[in-house]
Amino acid sequence: MKNLSLLGLLLLVFFSCRQDIDEDGKIEITTDPPIIINEYDPISELVSGTVYGRVYDENENPVENAVVTYEGKTFNTDADGRFFIENEPLDHQGTFFTVETDGYFKGSRRIYPKDGSTNYAYVQLLALNDAGSFESATGGEIVGDDGLRITFAENSIQSSNGALYNGEVTVAAKWLDPTASNIAEIMPGDLLGLNARVEEVSLVTYGMMAVELFDEDGNNLNIAEGNTATLSFPVPQELINEAPAEIPLWSFYDEQYGVWVEEGSAALEGDRYVGQVSHFSFWNCDVPFPLVYVEGQLVTEEGVPLPNTTICIYADGMNSGRCGTTDNRGFFAGKMPAGKNLNLNAGSIFRECPSNNPINLGSFNVDENIGDVKLSISEGVITFSGSLVDCNDDPTKAVIIDVGGDGNKGTFFITGDTFNISSINCYDSEQVVFTFIDMVNFKQTDTLGFVDSAINFGEIKICDVIPEFLTLNIDGLTLTKFDVIAAHNNDTITTISDLSCRFDNIEIGTYDYQDPKIMFGWIQAFHNVEGGDLYYLSKERINNLEITITSVGGDGDVFAGTFNGNGDASLSGGVSTLEDIDFSGEFRYILK
Repeated sequence: MKNLSLLGLLLLVFFSCRQDIDEDGKIEITTDPPIIINEYDPISELVSGTVYGRVYDENENPVENAVVTYEGKTFNTDADGRFFIENEPLDHQGTFFTVETDGYFKGSRRIYPKDGSTNYAYVQLLALNDAGSFESATGGEIVGDDGLRITFAENSIQSSNGALYNGEVTVAAKWLDPTASNIAEIMPGDLLGLNARVEEVSLVTYGMMAVELFDEDGNNLNIAEGNTATLSFPVPQELINEAPAEIPLWSFYDEQYGVWVEEGSAALEGDRYVGQVSHFSFWNCDVPFPLVYVEGQLVTEEGVPLPNTTICIYADGMNSGRCGTTDNRGFFAGKMPAGKNLNLNAGSIFRECPSNNPINLGSFNVDENIGDVKLSISEGVITFSGSLVDCNDDPTKAVIIDVGGDGNKGTFFITGDTFNISSINCYDSEQVVFTFIDMVNFKQTDTLGFVDSAINFGEIKICDVIPEFLTLNIDGLTLTKFDVIAAHNNDTITTISDLSCRFDNIEIGTYDYQDPKIMFGWIQAFHNVEGGDLYYLSKERINNLEITITSVGGDGDVFAGTFNGNGDASLSGGVSTLEDIDFSGEFRYILK
C-alpha cells in the first residue's frame, strides 16, 4: 500500500479506468468487506521542511486564531490568517493537518513535502450556516440554496452520548461544487481514497457535501445507530454526460490520515446522485482510477523557478482537473491517469491566470520525472531579488515577503539572507507592492512599490517597528505573534486578548501580575521561528511575573510594555510541560 510521492501539488483527479471498472465502463461498487481504518498502514518517509499556510473564509478574509493541528501539536493563525509548521518532521508520503475555529466546518489539507522545501498550503473555511431544522421525532427534509437535499427518518438522531435525541435538530450543510476553481482549497485533505479492499486510490469527484447536526443548545448530534439519512447531490451540467449511473460514496476520515473511505454507493437520478449514509462527516461521490506518478519543475522561459504558483492539470476531454501549489523551488508532482494526454495551466499568488496557454505534458504509462516545464506567460513575470540585513547590518533570516497588486496579495516565505524569486503577474498590475517582515527581529520595511518586471532591490535593511506584536522568549527560543490587532480600550479598561489580560486604570510603571489593576490569564505565542513547540503560560503555573508598562493612551494610541517571570510552561496545548523555567517578552498594540 505504498503512497506515491507528491511535491506541493494536491492529488490530480480525473475520470479513468481502474480494475473496478469493467470493459463496458460499468463501475463495480466494492462495499464488501467494509472498510476498517485500523487495517490501513501507510508508509511514512520523514523529511525536513516547512509548511507556510494561510487560512481564510468564503469571502477571502483572513481567519485569525484558527487552531492548526499537526501530529498532536497546535499552531494558531495570526491576524492575516498565517501559520507556520517548522522544525517538525514532515511526511514526504503525506503530511496531514486540520484547521478548526468556531463557526466553521473543520478544514484540512494533505501535502507532500520534499526534503528541505518550503511548502505553501491554503485552506478556505466554510461557514456553518443554518440550512434548516426539523423535529427529530417526525424527521424531515432539508433543501439547501445550493441544491443539496437531506432527508431524515423519524426518531433517527442521537446525542453524543449515544442516547436517542428528542427535540429540534439544526442542520448546517454545504454542497461543494466539483467544478469550482477553489475546490482544492475548500475540500478537506486531498483526493486520496481508501477503497473497500483497503487499497489506496485516486479519486475524481462529482460533488461533495459537508453536514453537521446540532441540538437546541448547540451540542453535536449524529445519526442514531442502525439508521440512515438520504443525501442528494446536484451534478453540474458540464459533468452530467460523463457521470456514471452508479458511483461509490466516500466519507472523509480526518482523525489521523486524512483519507476518503469508501462506504456504500449513490445512484444517478436525473441530474443528481442519491445515496444513504449512516453518519455525518464530509461525503463525496467519486470514481477511483489507476495512475502513474509524474513530477517536474515549473520555470520561466529563462529557467527561473516559479515558486508558490497555482498549477492545474487536466486530461484531454475531462473537466475534473485539480489544482495545487508549487513549493519554494517550483517543484510539482502528481498521481495522474495512465495513458491520458495531460495539459498544465498555471496561475499565481494572485490566483489563476485563465488566459495563459496550457502546456502539453504528454501521456505516461510509467512513473516519470519530466524535468523543467517552461511556462510562456502572456501576462508577464515579476522577478525580484536582493539581500536582507537587520538594523545592525547583519544578515537576517525567516522573512515574509507580502507581494500585492490591484488589491490582490500573495506571500513568500524565505529562510536565507538572499532571494531570487519569480512570480506570474496575472493581472498585469501597474504597481506591485512589497513588504518585508523580519520574524526574528520583529521589524519590517516601509512598503515599496515598483512597475518594473525585473527588480533587484540590492541590500534591504529591515528596521522599522512592526505596529503590533507579541514576543515570548523561553527555553532558548524567541516565539512571535505579529499583526495581532487584539487590543481594545473601553473607558479605563484596556483588554489584550493575546495576553489574556485586562488593565484597569493602568499607568506607566512596573506591576506584579497579582496587582488588583491587572487581571492576568495566560501568555501564548506561536510563531516558532527558531524551532520548538507552541508554549502556554497560565496564571496557575506561574511562580512570579512582572509586567512593565512603557506606553499607555486612548483609542489609536500605542499600548506597550515588557514582561519577565518564572513558572511552568505547557507545550503544544498541554502535551508536555517544562518546569521552573524563566521567560520574558515584549508587546505593542494599537488601541481600538
